[in-house]
Amino acid sequence: MGKHPTSPKNKSGGSRKENADKTRERILRAALNEFASRGFSGARMEAIARKAKANKAMIHYYFGNKQALYRSLLELIFAHNELEQGLDQALPTWDLTIPQQLYVILFVMTGMHIERHTPEQRDIYRVMAWENAEGQNNIRLLAEEFIIPRLQKIATLLTSGIEQGIFAPVHPWLFLYGIISRILFYTMQQDLYKGTTIYNQLYGNINREIFFRFLSESVFRELSLPGKPLAVPELPADIMQKLTELVDQLRKNHLSFTRT
Repeated sequence: MGKHPTSPKNKSGGSRKENADKTRERILRAALNEFASRGFSGARMEAIARKAKANKAMIHYYFGNKQALYRSLLELIFAHNELEQGLDQALPTWDLTIPQQLYVILFVMTGMHIERHTPEQRDIYRVMAWENAEGQNNIRLLAEEFIIPRLQKIATLLTSGIEQGIFAPVHPWLFLYGIISRILFYTMQQDLYKGTTIYNQLYGNINREIFFRFLSESVFRELSLPGKPLAVPELPADIMQKLTELVDQLRKNHLSFTRT
């Protein structure tokens, strides 16, 4: 990549890695804001450098060109490696039924999106809106790596429940997309209704717990076989605590700009 651009000695005594992490964080935060404001096509490296209080040489050193910087940002948004590794290690030891596994998935999906309406989260949704408007060419490159494997796992779980006579014979992929749509449409429309007469009814008194209860009750009701209503499953207290800790940790670190 070439020689690292020189920079003044850190007065606080931070290490070279700490300085590099802080520089990467400033660049990624600035990039998120610029791509959210102008989309990939309209974003300018000069603007990102200015917002990051860096120079273009520094951006090229850490990330390469604009395409590579944008991909790094999208990977931060979609690569939930910490949670997936934690769940992959924990789930086999929890010995959960199929309905309980679906409950875990709904809990995780709710935790990742509801009550997270921070400026950075709004910028993420704006980046996704620009992606839709610009043809989704960039995010499509990441879909096979990050998004589709997750969807396949959930669709396989739904299919297993249907084949074993636990769930009603719904179309697993369409049903899955119905769940995703409820969560994302609700969160992405929050700014639209802010200041309107129905905002408080939709968002003002709705927290993560209330939304999750509504979602889980709806999903298991829709998956019930005729004459065999499915109750929302419960998890053992120790498992519920571990799951909550995993999700809370991911909510805190989801957009960890210093992650390498």
